[in-house]
Parts: sequence; C-alpha cells; structure tokens
Amino acid sequence: RGLLTERNFLACLLVTFIAMTVWVSSVPYEPMRDIADATTNVIWSEYYREGRLAVPYTEWKADGRPMTQSSVVMLHGEAYVVNEKGPVHALIAMVLGPATGTLLAAVAVASTYMLGRRLFGWQAGAIASVLVLSNLTVVAMWYRYWWVDASTMPLLALSMWLLVESVAKARAYLGSGTRKDLITMGLVGALGGVA
Repeated sequence: RGLLTERNFLACLLVTFIAMTVWVSSVPYEPMRDIADATTNVIWSEYYREGRLAVPYTEWKADGRPMTQSSVVMLHGEAYVVNEKGPVHALIAMVLGPATGTLLAAVAVASTYMLGRRLFGWQAGAIASVLVLSNLTVVAMWYRYWWVDASTMPLLALSMWLLVESVAKARAYLGSGTRKDLITMGLVGALGGVA
C-alpha cells in the first residue's frame, strides 16, 4: 500500500502536534506582561471568580489596574469599568488555563482536517491541517493562551465541519431511513450551532 496512507499521516500529525505542544509549553509565558488581550482576560477572570461583571472606576484606578481593553460606562449615575469583550473570553481561559491554547489549536487542526476530508478527501484534509498547524497565528494562540480572541478561527472551523457533517448525515439518513441516523444528524447539527 505504500507509506503515504491516511493512517500514517494521522500518526505523523499526532507526533508533530505533541512535539509542538512540548516546544510551545517549554517557553515561559507571563500574561500580565503581554499585550492588552491577555491582561484584559487575566484581570477580568479574577473579577469573574468573585462574581463581579463591573467594577467602580474609582476602585479600578485605586487598584492600579492598567487601561486594558475595557470600557467605562455609566451605571446608576456612577462610572464603572466593564470588559468590552464580554465574559466568555475570560471564562474560557479561566476554566481551561494553560491548556486553552493547546485545546484550541487541536480543535483548529482536527476540524480543518475533518472538513477537508469530508469535502475533498483525506489528502486535501491533510494538506489543509498541516497548513493550519504551521500557521503562526495558531502557534501564537497556542503559546499565548490568554489570547482567546483567536478562538474564533478554531470554533468557526469546528462549526463548518459539523454543519457539513450534518448535511452528509442528512443525505445518508434520507437514503437509509433508520431512526438512529436521524438522531445522529440532529445531534451533529446542534453541535455545529453551539460551536
């Protein structure tokens, strides 16, 4: 059969992914010395742990917080600082911690592979996933795991794959007529919407 098989490619991709994970995680990272994305998410994850979605401006200044990607709004006649990104970005990083970047990179690579495989065959999926794996944006997101803005790309790839997969399952269901396929199709389609 030769060396160029889907199974061999997936094994090489996994080994490369693990090697890159070790390489990326071996470099120290201090989010509070990073640009505004990371500091914003670090600061707001602390407030979210306390159950706070807004902080009085006077308290923010008294704590010596840097001016990050946050906004000042008037709430009940008083100035408050709020996270302009909304809570989800900080919550993702707060829950997953240093694994955030690795998990999002894995989602990006796997979803791209599966989408390419479903649409054009495993070779196209292989080329696309290698391009994503070697993309500097993905490597930067992987290393700077508090930059969860970059989660848009992996989640978009995931949702596109799940949408295409649900259409493929729907076509298969229409041909087979089994109830199990209908449940699978509905679940995959719903996951595409969640992503």
